[in-house]
Amino acid sequence: MSIHFRGGELQQKGKGIGGFFRGLINLVRPMVKRIGSSVAKAATSDTAKSIAKTLGEQALDSAMNMTRDALQGNDLQQSLHRETNNFKRTGSDILDSLQSRKRVRGAGVKTLNLPKRKTKNSPKRKITLKSMKRYESRSRPY
Repeated sequence: MSIHFRGGELQQKGKGIGGFFRGLINLVRPMVKRIGSSVAKAATSDTAKSIAKTLGEQALDSAMNMTRDALQGNDLQQSLHRETNNFKRTGSDILDSLQSRKRVRGAGVKTLNLPKRKTKNSPKRKITLKSMKRYESRSRPY
């Protein structure tokens, strides 16, 4: 016994939930690309590298200090609190140095001194029969 199937029209005509998500992704994708490229540029800048290096050194010093406190039998809660404050102080010092560097470079928005464009006040050309024939003689692609 075999079952025979006759083809017919498709019953499903909508795009379903996949079409909704596809449209949502296409809407968000340009924004994510723009933000991602900005973050990548900021992360690879010399300033970001110096900040990461300084904070990494501070984290290593904090870990060594907390280990020393644990080996000496000091209270770890106090040690953690002290090292957290040191880490915050280091971060604020970095931000202060960045702000002072910006002030040294120059304050405000830089403006470019571009030469002004010269406007042409030439008279309009007269349309003559000769110029119209020249225009009409050009081959048009349509």
